[in-house]
Amino acid sequence: MFYSPVNPGRFSVIQSEEVASIEKVYKALGLDPSLAYSDLHAGEIADAPRTVRAAQPGNSGEAIPELQKATGPVLDASRIAAIRSDTARVSSVLGQIFEAEEEAVEGGDSKDLTLFAGLDAKHGALLSDLVGQENWTEDAFQQLCGKHGLMSSGALEAVNEWAFEAYDEALLDEYDGYDVSPEIADAVKQILEGEGRHV
Repeated sequence: MFYSPVNPGRFSVIQSEEVASIEKVYKALGLDPSLAYSDLHAGEIADAPRTVRAAQPGNSGEAIPELQKATGPVLDASRIAAIRSDTARVSSVLGQIFEAEEEAVEGGDSKDLTLFAGLDAKHGALLSDLVGQENWTEDAFQQLCGKHGLMSSGALEAVNEWAFEAYDEALLDEYDGYDVSPEIADAVKQILEGEGRHV
């Protein structure tokens, strides 16, 4: 009878048949079967892990670089001051332009707003001037639009849209300058004369 060192908390009795089976296993593994008997009697149980292979230092690899502190963009104070100065100057100029436009609209003839529904004061004043002639050259039309603070292409579109809505035809026909529709011109003149204004 043999005591098994397999479970140190509990002693087991190993039968001779079991020893013979263990010897066969040793033989199958290519070990000396006589070692089975001595191993069973050794009774040594390792309390710590067994060393299978001694540890060797691993490859060190590449070193991880240290993080560098991020630096923000460098601001040029003189450049910032110059931009602010330019911005203030442009704001001042634009403010004067828009104030002048508001004064022109406020100072415009308010009768033009009610006389020609669908046109603002500038376009109404332009319409009043346009019906004063039968034909306008390209340059004369552009100057007249500029006098009223309007761009010629936008003004042409606005007065022609108004004329189509009111009279089903265009006020200005573009042919070697601008020809004014005589029917619409007469109707506009009658409206203006009804208000005590002569063209």
